[in-house]
Amino acid sequence: MKKLLFLFLLIFVGVSVGSCQNKEKEKVRKYRLLMIKDDWKTNSEKYLENKQYVEVLYFETDSIPNWIDKYENLETIGRFETRKINYIPSSISNLKKLKRLVLAEAKLDSLPKFIGNITSLEKISIHDNNLQNLPNTIGNLSHLDSLFVSDNKINKLPESFGNLKKLVHLDISNNKLSSLPKSFNELESLKYFEISNNQLISLPNDIGRLKKMKFLRINDNLISKLPESFYGLENLETFLIHNNQLKSISPSIKKLKKLEELSLTNNQLQEIPNEISEMDNLKYLLLGDNNISSLPNSLSQLKLKIVEIDNNQFTEFPEVLLKIPTLTKISIKGNKIKNPEKYEKLLTERGIEYIY
Repeated sequence: MKKLLFLFLLIFVGVSVGSCQNKEKEKVRKYRLLMIKDDWKTNSEKYLENKQYVEVLYFETDSIPNWIDKYENLETIGRFETRKINYIPSSISNLKKLKRLVLAEAKLDSLPKFIGNITSLEKISIHDNNLQNLPNTIGNLSHLDSLFVSDNKINKLPESFGNLKKLVHLDISNNKLSSLPKSFNELESLKYFEISNNQLISLPNDIGRLKKMKFLRINDNLISKLPESFYGLENLETFLIHNNQLKSISPSIKKLKKLEELSLTNNQLQEIPNEISEMDNLKYLLLGDNNISSLPNSLSQLKLKIVEIDNNQFTEFPEVLLKIPTLTKISIKGNKIKNPEKYEKLLTERGIEYIY
């Protein structure tokens, strides 16, 4: 009887301990995110509850509460996010494990120098603000792999930018940049770079040093020529440069063996080099809004899926396109081609979308 009673007590204690552990896990799950809303002034105690579990601080307020400076468990915070504030509290420098800082769609005019002290940072998103520059101390962020600063008013990047050796993603679109710092070509890990809607006249002469680059979008700038080193970006898969002033493409484009998408729409091109036929992986060729009147016969050697030549100077249908068996779409509208409709049935039978 005693043995049965002991066994019953053992099972009861086990169940109780398990129940407590489950409740503890539920607390951890519940309080991982601490969302500070407009009621924090009257309910500050609520926000300090179970703070030892908090990993994410998210503010939906116009200002940061004073008690954040006295927050006792800063070691646990990995992400700090807000979308309204117009300043950044210096106390976030104490967040020793902070990896992600999101200050998007806020009211920031500047990024404070102490940002460079948060060396644990891996991702910064400060798009849609009023920033005019970035502090030189940003070069101290040796672990930074992603930086999103689009839709600001930035007109210059600091020379220390080249110290960001682990930077993989950079989006600085919709700013006022007319040039890039000399140190830019030291970003040896950069793979995805977007700098559309700026005032760039040219790319750095030695941009070809960025050998890991896979994606480059520089739409809506003022570029008239690509430096020869550009064609050394041997791992480039997507290159978008529409709405610029590009006058020619070098035969060296054949070196871009991994390029799959090439958008040259709305430039000042008159021809495409024959060497494009050596770009074995090219699938999307967008040439609309230029001054092109013919395509090289060598184009038939490619495995293109989509070709767009809208609003150019074609007077005859480029029959080389009929020799590309992989095509799924051809768009030739806005040209002066005679009887373009006569190709409609032929292309439709092959399952090709034909826009004229």
